Amino acid sequence: MDGTDILARLRERVGDRVLATHEYRGDHTAMVSREGLLPALTLCRDDAALAFDLLVDVTAVDSVPDAVRDYIERNRLYAGADS
Repeated sequence: MDGTDILARLRERVGDRVLATHEYRGDHTAMVSREGLLPALTLCRDDAALAFDLLVDVTAVDSVPDAVRDYIERNRLYAGADS
């Protein structure tokens, strides 16, 4: 399963809690609402087709210029060779 398929599956299963997706130079990204974070991360871990087995990084960015939110949390996942 490639990155485009993974993002499609995430949108299909997590629905409108996936706010946006994009790909840049092979890095596939999904922006997920606060309410969708746990379901999205659980899906990435538990779905056999995805099988993300390592949460590599959790960080926050405090450079968001709009007043809707104070920061963005970023989670980077990794799927091993057997995925």
